[in-house]
Amino acid sequence: MIWPLIGYNQNVRFYAETESRQVPSDEYFELYFQVENGIGKDIQPPVFTDFTVLGGPNYSAQTANDNGKVSRKCTFTFILQPKSVGIFHIGSATVTVEGKKYTSSPIEVEVVKSAKPSGIAEKT
Repeated sequence: MIWPLIGYNQNVRFYAETESRQVPSDEYFELYFQVENGIGKDIQPPVFTDFTVLGGPNYSAQTANDNGKVSRKCTFTFILQPKSVGIFHIGSATVTVEGKKYTSSPIEVEVVKSAKPSGIAEKT
């Protein structure tokens, strides 16, 4: 019965990511805190000073077995709306995996002024 144990000794990795590091000021975006090679619990997110939290944390988890190699992954997702234009640092989050705490690195997001819709004349 060694098969279920294969792959569980991989290094746990915890990090933050977004689909894009540049976000229009009038749109929301998703911030993902990912745990690879483990299943995270009890996330402690950073303080989102420069953003309004529209949703989250939403949690999803996956376990896969590829020819005896087991991999586990989970994601905590936050939906954020920028409060203003600028370059902002989102701080570290902390998560617990099998009783051990892991901390993500901070992530930088640039919020840019939204483009005006095409076809609309500017008032003079």
